[in-house]
Amino acid sequence: MIFKLGYVPEESEFYELTCDQYKYYFEIYGHTDEKLRYAASLLPSIFSKDTPYSRDVEP
Repeated sequence: MIFKLGYVPEESEFYELTCDQYKYYFEIYGHTDEKLRYAASLLPSIFSKDTPYSRDVEP
């Protein structure tokens, strides 16, 4: 989607959360499986290959 908007992100623009930050996120927002599965369905399948969100894996 972001590529369709004409934006090409650079590696320096990505930020990986720490374990504590992930724990805090899940405490605030809860489980995100449905959101991740939806996002994975919008991306080319190469991005979700060999993950629980792969299009080849049943939910």
